[in-house]
Amino acid sequence: PLIILFFIGLSGILYSYVLLAHSGGMLLIISRLFHVISNAFLFLIIPGTKMLHVISTTGALCTKYELMSKGRIKNNILSIISCYTENKEVDIDKVSHFGLKYLDDVKKDFLQEIDSCMECGRCSQVCPADKINKDLSPGTFIGYFKKNSREYEKNKNLYLLDSPFIKQAIWDCYTCYACEKVCPSYVSIVDRIIDLRRHMVLDQGEATPEHSKTLADFSKYKNPIKLTNQEKQDFIQKNNLPIYSDAEKPDYLLWLGCHAYMDPVFQHVINKLRALLDASNISYGIMDNELCCGNIIRLLGDEYQFLEIMFQN
Repeated sequence: PLIILFFIGLSGILYSYVLLAHSGGMLLIISRLFHVISNAFLFLIIPGTKMLHVISTTGALCTKYELMSKGRIKNNILSIISCYTENKEVDIDKVSHFGLKYLDDVKKDFLQEIDSCMECGRCSQVCPADKINKDLSPGTFIGYFKKNSREYEKNKNLYLLDSPFIKQAIWDCYTCYACEKVCPSYVSIVDRIIDLRRHMVLDQGEATPEHSKTLADFSKYKNPIKLTNQEKQDFIQKNNLPIYSDAEKPDYLLWLGCHAYMDPVFQHVINKLRALLDASNISYGIMDNELCCGNIIRLLGDEYQFLEIMFQN
């Protein structure tokens, strides 16, 4: 029926121009009036159909300020950053909760994105977790929010983790962003999953056994591969790596990363890069006490420990 109405409206436009060229009067007025009414009726019934994305996608893209800022730090985390940068004591009690706890915590732009979902299934087709039959299916994840956002005022205080599916599915995500890359409406799924993890880790202190072990190892070693400071120093001395010094002011700071200390492939890349820099007479140095970048724990939801690592670096 929608397609029929669309072509009726289109035919109204064509007829109006034909009549305008060859005649005038009442017939032209009736034709144009029919065209306006048919198109108005079409737009009135769209919100109640699966064709809603025809309208909502445009609005969602116009308000989507985060297209180029995946994984950005949320407002409740920024309050902690300001305390670090201004050398103030961090008062966690001032923050009611972290991440996504209630439906009301979801930004309005995401609710627009939900309406723009075409339900095409591309996200689930490329999701590695869905391919190996884990609980997570990006389409089902979006469907959960879509269902509850229909009656937003009634469900705005809905505790999101009351759903057993959501509580398990957020830990199945590989945070590869494959679902978002193929989404024709640019629905941001992964950031919402990470936000739910933030609530579980920072507020409830919960995670799966595997993820809890990773977080505990990181807390002890400050890296995910259990690399000790002595092993780092031995690697630096063995490869005669220059230390960055403010006095000498080298051109670049060379960031090694955790795996450069352990993985022969990474070490080969570092040596080749050093050879290029030396051949180009470009000075460089590494951090004396370089810590992990912290990306792995940030993706797991431990934003607080990530910030500690970030500021120490």
